[in-house]
Amino acid sequence: VTTPAPVDTDNDGVNDAADQCPTIAGPASNNGCPAWNDGEGKPGADVTLTKDPANGQIPASATCEATGGATCTIGTDGNVVVKVPAGAKDKSEITVTIKDGDKVLDTSKVTVKDPDTDGDGLTDGDEVNGTKNPFQDDKSDPNGKPGNT
Repeated sequence: VTTPAPVDTDNDGVNDAADQCPTIAGPASNNGCPAWNDGEGKPGADVTLTKDPANGQIPASATCEATGGATCTIGTDGNVVVKVPAGAKDKSEITVTIKDGDKVLDTSKVTVKDPDTDGDGLTDGDEVNGTKNPFQDDKSDPNGKPGNT
């Protein structure tokens, strides 16, 4: 008795029986669905979530959604660009969900990094640009050491 060879419609190495996205190539680590890396960035910055090299062509019908007031787009290269809101707080997380119709392909996260090196409650960026700097025109915190001189 011969057993038929397993079918892998999208040739991603994940047999269709176990592939949650049998018509779109993706890594086995994401059950055969396309996947993107996580990322980090400062408030107001664009963060690119690079696609997994095992991803196939992302359908034109694919969309992305982001939490926390962030926005996202899927580029023609298949990477996802997330715009971190200017008011995002340090260490907050933005969840990015990539879908094709109602089907979730992957969920990634962006961690906001806006350090407060000297621990005085003002982020290093605010100390440097002076928008929340209580030291007026002196861009350095006399108690701090992030090098804001």
